[in-house]
Amino acid sequence: MSRAGSEQEEVFNTAVLSLISGLFKGYNATVLAYGQTGSGKTFSMGGTYTSAQGNEPTVGVIPRVIYNEEILDLLCTSKDKPVISIREDPKEGIKIVGLTEKEVFTAQEMVGCLGAGNSVRTVGSTAMNAASSRSHAIFTISLEQRRGGDK
Repeated sequence: MSRAGSEQEEVFNTAVLSLISGLFKGYNATVLAYGQTGSGKTFSMGGTYTSAQGNEPTVGVIPRVIYNEEILDLLCTSKDKPVISIREDPKEGIKIVGLTEKEVFTAQEMVGCLGAGNSVRTVGSTAMNAASSRSHAIFTISLEQRRGGDK
């Protein structure tokens, strides 16, 4: 292992690994890289990462945290899966563009969407859990109230 690789792993293990454990306990976490220009902030965070690096020890914090770096639309029933991208909007913040949105009118319809999405999640065993989902899922509910006559 190269010296740079050792340093990257040390940064991750020392400064980030415990934060990830906290996420699963319901805590929010932020990693901020601060320092003089040229001090290695981008390198340490992983801003120079390419998929060719794979799991090399020189990868930074962000590639070590992002699981599989793959976003799937679990509600898309089309065989031609849409291109999904992460974008930052100045007004709305981080957005995932290209996801399927379903309009529902009852709680039962909403639970049906959740069940449909869960049925196509990636699964695989881990040392801790034989039926692990091996993925993270986001289910967003937007509630609108309208007057009876409004379309």
